Amino acid sequence: MAIRPFASFSDIRALPPSARREKLRRLAELAGGRFHGRVRLAVRTPMVNARRI
Repeated sequence: MAIRPFASFSDIRALPPSARREKLRRLAELAGGRFHGRVRLAVRTPMVNARRI
């Protein structure tokens, strides 16, 4: 199960270890049941292109 990236999210990292394990277990269960074990993380990074005048 590819839920390892979720473990690096700050709101999950801030949880106590037992709560973190439970949250990740529930995410894995959700991903396995609804998304065939795969969850895609769509991350967008804004970019500003400027020219000095």
